[in-house]
Amino acid sequence: MCAYPERLPKVKVQAMAVECLRHLKSFFTYRELSKELGFPEAVLCRYVRGDMVPGPERAWQIVCRAAEVDLLGRLVDRVLVLDESGVVNIYFIAYDRSIVSLAAQRALVEFLDLDVSKVLTAAVNGIPLAVAVSNALDVDVAVAKGTRDAGVVSYLEAEYMTPSPPTLRSLYLPKGAVRRGDRVLIVDDLLHSGRTLSALSSLTEKSGGVVVGVFALISVGESWRALVPQTVEKVVVVREIALS
Repeated sequence: MCAYPERLPKVKVQAMAVECLRHLKSFFTYRELSKELGFPEAVLCRYVRGDMVPGPERAWQIVCRAAEVDLLGRLVDRVLVLDESGVVNIYFIAYDRSIVSLAAQRALVEFLDLDVSKVLTAAVNGIPLAVAVSNALDVDVAVAKGTRDAGVVSYLEAEYMTPSPPTLRSLYLPKGAVRRGDRVLIVDDLLHSGRTLSALSSLTEKSGGVVVGVFALISVGESWRALVPQTVEKVVVVREIALS
């Protein structure tokens, strides 16, 4: 996983490593980071302060190692609150700058080899993460919304049912936002019932694309897994919450 990918610009990887360390330093000591990442404390300190810049290969090792030891997951654990009814405080996770930045780097490490050409999400909480992931992967992002914007002539629609009380809702995606042949990574903040995931998969299929990956910050339960398209090559969830 940590072999340097030649397709990535060296400057981009170096900047990502420094950004990664600066976010992590807000939550971990240099001693803890040294132990987890395998680099001397003094060296990590110089990177964070800007006195030195890691070379491209070392920078990629930092980003990969942070993903391998799940430092992102530990940050999520610090923020995550699950109430007695199983509701997650997803707002404070999905809009946390450090979590979103580190999650985008995690997605890059996990999905780089899948040749993703489009990131797809549903409004609204998934948008910050999806935009960050699209920037990391250097691809465009498409957003499906619950309403149609004025000025957009043609839309694709996918219906889904919500419970309590049962209500039929729709997600709308402008035609051309996902194109035929696109290899799509679905990004979401929270996977629970799988209804949004199913609707996004349907919109991708109607567009002529194929869903190759799913990335989420949090999942609750297992029911959503039955709705993962068979075309998906990889599913990554930062934190999975089991239902008792």
